[in-house]
Amino acid sequence: MKLFLSFCFFISSQVFAKKTTYPGVVFPTSKKQVLAPKNKLQLFGMSCSSSMTELKTLKDDGAQVKKGEKVCSFEYICPHFFSVVETYIRKQKALASEFKQQWKTKKAELEVKLTFARIAVRKAELSFKKAKFLARKDEALAKVDLDIARHNLKTQESLFKAESNKALAQKKFHEASLGRALQEQARLNIFKDSYTVLAGESFFVRHLKHYRQERKIKKNDSFPSGTPVIFLARDKSLSVEFFVEEEEYFSLKLGRKLEIESDGRTYFSKIDRVSSFTQALGFVSKDSKRADASDRVYTVFAKLGDTTSLQSGVDVRVRIL
Repeated sequence: MKLFLSFCFFISSQVFAKKTTYPGVVFPTSKKQVLAPKNKLQLFGMSCSSSMTELKTLKDDGAQVKKGEKVCSFEYICPHFFSVVETYIRKQKALASEFKQQWKTKKAELEVKLTFARIAVRKAELSFKKAKFLARKDEALAKVDLDIARHNLKTQESLFKAESNKALAQKKFHEASLGRALQEQARLNIFKDSYTVLAGESFFVRHLKHYRQERKIKKNDSFPSGTPVIFLARDKSLSVEFFVEEEEYFSLKLGRKLEIESDGRTYFSKIDRVSSFTQALGFVSKDSKRADASDRVYTVFAKLGDTTSLQSGVDVRVRIL
């Protein structure tokens, strides 16, 4: 009988604890999330992709970094693209330079022909004027020569204009090709730069938990694109996030005291903020496979202040007092 009562007390205490304590996680109060970079790129019809991206360098958890300092870097997946793009750019520049030189030579030849045609017209005009004082036959022949010279001049002018328009179109084509190549190079540089994270201002580095294992992330871990890896916190102030079932919403009063437990230590805080609507527990906890993933919950936030005994990503248990 005594054993049965002890068992009943144990079961009731566990049920009570389940109702009054909630799993939570510590995170920086003011933070910027760093995600694993995009791992797919297409340039000039070529594709470069990787299912995972490896974390190669990483500042220590809790380390302070200054503006411009490297926080972490990932293994770049498309190193060969630089040589491809640079080769293409050199080719476009060579083609543009070659066309420029060819057009310069051809333009000079056309201008010479155009000049000779103008000279021929001028000579024919002078010959025609002189022929007026001679026999009618000579005048007629001079008129024919003048008409032929003028026709040749118009032909050369039309040819020069046509070749100039063609050259202008080719010049625009080469400029557009080179411009596209330079744009692709700029895209490639941006893509590559995303594999190295620099601090935009002074931050504290806070490591997140591994997305598939019960531990914090570390160097040489691999991540799918878009996976949260670290927080960049603007100060050492930390907060706790935990989830409460929707039927217990009326117990979530702002300022209500909380007891937070972690690794045998106890901290105290107050409810600072409650989400305005419920969401699926699997969604907010980023664990859609859990048994209670479909439960509707409110997300509750509480500030911990400046503490050195807790770090972001640490799991805690929260009790509403």
